[in-house]
Amino acid sequence: MTDHFPHLHNFARVIDNYDRYAGTLIDDFSKPSGQPTIAVSVDMLDTGIDVPEVVNLVLFKVVRSKTKFMQMVGRGTRLRPDLFGPGQHKTHFTVLDYCGNLQFFSLNPDGVESKVAEPVLQRTFKVHLELLRALAPLRASDEEARQLYTKTADALHARVTGIPLESFMVRPVRDLVEPYLDRARWDALTEVDHVDLVRHVSGLPSSVQTGDEGARRFDEVVAKLHLARLTGSHDAARLQRRVQTIAQGLAPKTSIPDVAALAGLLNQLQQGATWAGLTPSALEDVRERMRGLVALLDRNDRTVIYTDFQDEIVGSGLTVFPDLAGQVNEAQYRKKVEAFLHGQQAHPVIRKVRCAESLTAADLEALEVLLFEASEIESREVFEEVYGQQDNLATFIRSLVGLDRQAARQAFAHYLDTQVFNAKQIRFVENLVEMLTRKGSVPVSALYEPPFTNAHPQGIDGVFQEDDADRLVTLVRRLARATSPAQA
Repeated sequence: MTDHFPHLHNFARVIDNYDRYAGTLIDDFSKPSGQPTIAVSVDMLDTGIDVPEVVNLVLFKVVRSKTKFMQMVGRGTRLRPDLFGPGQHKTHFTVLDYCGNLQFFSLNPDGVESKVAEPVLQRTFKVHLELLRALAPLRASDEEARQLYTKTADALHARVTGIPLESFMVRPVRDLVEPYLDRARWDALTEVDHVDLVRHVSGLPSSVQTGDEGARRFDEVVAKLHLARLTGSHDAARLQRRVQTIAQGLAPKTSIPDVAALAGLLNQLQQGATWAGLTPSALEDVRERMRGLVALLDRNDRTVIYTDFQDEIVGSGLTVFPDLAGQVNEAQYRKKVEAFLHGQQAHPVIRKVRCAESLTAADLEALEVLLFEASEIESREVFEEVYGQQDNLATFIRSLVGLDRQAARQAFAHYLDTQVFNAKQIRFVENLVEMLTRKGSVPVSALYEPPFTNAHPQGIDGVFQEDDADRLVTLVRRLARATSPAQA
């Protein structure tokens, strides 16, 4: 077809996680005048994409989770003025459902919720983070621990450097990704860092190649084994047996040169005595040498059924799904508002909000204009439907864009200079600065919750003397009002 119509070579594209340019394809699909016009995908276009021009959705999979179904169908609910011509706005969209999902949810409004398994790369990322947490206190006295920490941190840093910052999936959390592009940050991770990395970074796509699915799963097994051996978990024996089983399955395949080269190692791993003296660096060597061979393991016997028939549409009908009428996709709307505000950080009033500077009446009026005259916000009515009425718009905005890091540090500089604090107290304040940078304000109640209770079970009261704790609480309350501490 492209031979006859070369200008349509990009008209329809398959978009999946095997395409290293998937993010670019999705961005191009999101442009009204861009190509492709037709996007075929599995799961990648269900959430996190906002294309108001979409008027046709084709569903060719069975979905029983209402949350997922509403996310999929929600791709067509976005309004688009003048889509069909001047004054002819988008008023409807069509769902071609080949698997009876609309009929199912018409009869079962709540659907059947199921837990979605995390991708293996995300699971491995999280295990490596736990490994860093366990290794951190051992680095100074144990050379093996130091080497494993460095190697693990290098791998995670490399994964983060491969995250496409301009991707639509990454832009809403870009400010949470960028700090970890600095390799030095990985050598002094705070509890807040661990929380941010798990919640916001672990599941992001990365261009860093990590081998095939078998190699990735083997990496996960070995990472869990490192952690289990380090923490004395009973899982160590089970994970060790999994590695031994893999070695046993590969050992007979000596006709393959790569396997033959590791014949001695594979035989040793099957012996229990070998594991008693296997150091972390030796286990890492095993992982690196074996991970590329896991794909050579025999698959379980399975019956292959060959079919040769034509698909037929045996019936069709119109299903009205009233729940979609006028519905606002709250999750997508929140992402859009946050992305809009993060893109306005150069605006003078937004800058003042982020730097905790006092605002004038003119500034507050400018915030109203910026927020409610922007096309991304749609209208004050939609905004209040999702977020409710906001008594303090500046405080609300700062909760989304965060507090400027330098402003947060400066707010606590005088407090820290009043006397000599110990390392635990300084780390407590550093965690507070990190949370303010991310969330804009911190309620006093949060000072009695993780990560602040990691320093002491009683939170701030267990770390500081009463007078110092009171002064710190007063400062936190002042910052929560989105005004300069000097003006509060």
